Parts: sequence; structure tokens; C-alpha cells
Amino acid sequence: MPGGTLDYASWGLGVVTDFDNDGIADIIIAGKYYLRMLRGTGGGNFTYMNGTWGIRDNGPRCPSMTATPSATSTATAIST
Repeated sequence: MPGGTLDYASWGLGVVTDFDNDGIADIIIAGKYYLRMLRGTGGGNFTYMNGTWGIRDNGPRCPSMTATPSATSTATAIST
């Protein structure tokens, strides 16, 4: 694709860290219009925490999330 012909640019960043300092890795995903916090619950599973932690999320929904994510919505396990 020649430079300057992109119709839409999707950008973002994903970071793995221990945000809540519980010894289990958490994932923070940030994009142009959203910020998602996924709390690690062990075994490669994560829980969507935006509502619980009071973080606004206006971005598009991930396929694994419901239309109105709650603190109990879980993301798909990540396998290595």
C-alpha cells in the first residue's frame, strides 16, 4: 500500500503489568477512544474491571464482552 493512502488507522497499546499488586499479571489495553483494564485471575484468565474500578470505556466492544460489560465478564484465556 503506497504511503498516505490509508483510510482508517487503528492504533493502540497493550501492556502487561501487575496493576493491582496481587502477584498476578494484569492487562491494560489503550486505543484512540478507549481504555480497558483486564485483571488477571490466574490460569491465563482475566476479568474486565472498568466498571468496578470506575474507568470509562467508550470504545468498540471486544467479541468476548457483552454489550454492557460487568465486573464478572471475563475475557478469553490467553494460551502460550
